[in-house]
Amino acid sequence: MKKHLNFYEWFILSLFCTGIFLFSVCSHYAGRHSVLLIQKKSYHQKNISVLVLGAVRFPGTHHIKEGALIREALIQAQPLPMAALSKIKKSKALKPQEVLLIPSKKRSKKRVESSLNKQI
Repeated sequence: MKKHLNFYEWFILSLFCTGIFLFSVCSHYAGRHSVLLIQKKSYHQKNISVLVLGAVRFPGTHHIKEGALIREALIQAQPLPMAALSKIKKSKALKPQEVLLIPSKKRSKKRVESSLNKQI
């Protein structure tokens, strides 16, 4: 039976122990750091109020994260099919207390006349 480890076996054993030590130290500090970042974000995020009116399913005041884009307010307000979204810059950042007016697509005269005739 062997009583002593040779150089190669000592080397492998020391690498294994060093790896375990480094992994435990790194995971300890990485875990602390990520928790601090999450807490830091949650403390500094503010909500702003935006009034969305016009061709949307849910008009009114919507509370959105500060720095959000118009696109995110539209997701909450749910534009109607007749909304003219091509006229809106969806990548623009929202400001607190901003009012968004979502325009409707203009109907053609033929459609308006035909709907008036049906009503009469």
